[in-house]
Amino acid sequence: SGKPEADFGINGLLPNRDDGTYPSNCDPDSELDRSKISDLISSLTKNWPTLSCPSNEGFELWKRAWNKQGTCAQNMMSQHGYFQAALRFKDQINLLQILTNSGIK
Repeated sequence: SGKPEADFGINGLLPNRDDGTYPSNCDPDSELDRSKISDLISSLTKNWPTLSCPSNEGFELWKRAWNKQGTCAQNMMSQHGYFQAALRFKDQINLLQILTNSGIK
C-alpha cells in the first residue's frame, strides 16, 4: 500500500562526554566493514532505514553514522557492538508505546 509502518526509526547512537558535549568524527581511518555487521543487516534495514533511492540497504547511511558517531565509541564497543546497542535501545525504549500510553497518537 506504500504506507509506512507506524513506528520510529533509529537516527543514530550518539556517545557523549561527561560535560554533555558530543564528539564526532573521532577516527577518519576507521571505515565500517559490512562483514562485521552482516548478521544485523535485516534488523538495521527495518529499524534504521534510509529513504534514499537506491537504498543500498541503508549501508551508506550506517557508514556515515559509524564515521560520525560510532568511531567516538569504538574504545568501548566494536562496530558490531555499536549497531547492536542501537537496536537493543530501540527495542527497550518503545517510544511509540510510551506516547500511546500517554494518550498521544
